[in-house]
Amino acid sequence: MIALFEGHTSQGDLAVVHLMAGEAVSNTLLPQAPFLCGVALSDPCWSVPWLTSVIRDLIENGAVYLVFFGPRCEEAHDIADRIRDIVMPDATDDVVMTTWHEGESLVDYLWFLAFTAVPTGGFSAASDRYCVLDIGQAINPGFLSAVREVFVS
Repeated sequence: MIALFEGHTSQGDLAVVHLMAGEAVSNTLLPQAPFLCGVALSDPCWSVPWLTSVIRDLIENGAVYLVFFGPRCEEAHDIADRIRDIVMPDATDDVVMTTWHEGESLVDYLWFLAFTAVPTGGFSAASDRYCVLDIGQAINPGFLSAVREVFVS
């Protein structure tokens, strides 16, 4: 897991991280809980058990809204919903929200994360803390420029 950017932007605190398939999540690279989390699946070659572990780690470390993008993002979204229901079985009002954005541009997906994703009321402290994960064997070309376009400009 490699930190690509960590700091304050026009939208709030942002951590941008690259994670290769098979790597574990390092909670030291994640923002302070609670936070909104974008998961860009740049490489479709991830295993269900591994991504299940990653999503569990994200939720347990404070992700309260998970926005998925890229190949197999609907499947990843469904995994997140199952994990959320296991981790938070009694949640009624404040739950981890999830969406998937297949067929959208990288900028449109990041725009949704930055300007449209609103956590449930009890998690409102997350509204200005973001983590964007790029998951793949190599950093997705254009990923950082898209993040800059949405979060910095």
